[in-house]
Amino acid sequence: KQALQKWETALLDAAQNYQNGGLVQSGDSAQYSIRYTTDNRPVVVVEENILDGVPKSQWVKTVKDTISGKFANGIPVKGRLVKVNAVTRNEYTNSKYTQKQRLRDQIIYQDKLKSANNLDEIILASTNYINEDLKHVRKDNFKEFARGNVLIRIGNQDYTAKVIIGFTKNNQMVLYDVINFNQTKIKIKKEDSSGRISKEIYHNTAMSKNTTHRRRE
Repeated sequence: KQALQKWETALLDAAQNYQNGGLVQSGDSAQYSIRYTTDNRPVVVVEENILDGVPKSQWVKTVKDTISGKFANGIPVKGRLVKVNAVTRNEYTNSKYTQKQRLRDQIIYQDKLKSANNLDEIILASTNYINEDLKHVRKDNFKEFARGNVLIRIGNQDYTAKVIIGFTKNNQMVLYDVINFNQTKIKIKKEDSSGRISKEIYHNTAMSKNTTHRRRE
């Protein structure tokens, strides 16, 4: 579909430009928020724990405040804008998937909440998007969804996860949720002597042209 194809192109260009630049600025010092595996796949490294010292009763508020404060203007990707709004905040903290993890797996639940501080890198590092068809008529403005893959390291835990982007009827993009955190093992490429990651271009960032469609409720 045309909207997804434009998104794929923008994301590929942004990912390649990011790796060429190599650094994300944080305060007065430069640090890597995105690293690369030994087989050259991008990994989001979540270094700041936004829940540190926060009572559990305030976790959801802290995450919503982080999302609204840091990403109020959305996430720009090579001329395209991924909106981050009330839908994002509500789904990220209270979707069926998040509720299930809150009850069944506190480690994954906490790690998902912690990763809210890195939603821009999660978008940039996501790959291999496919369309999801709707199961039924929705009451909101979304006409379709796309689901991509991302690798995330949070503390000592490594995960694969799925990024869900919603496309509205007027072709705006909204970060809908990040779901399906599954533990894995990631080998991250070492920095060279200059402190930069190898400049090999990540060719596999190109989005999958798989025509398989998933259905989304």
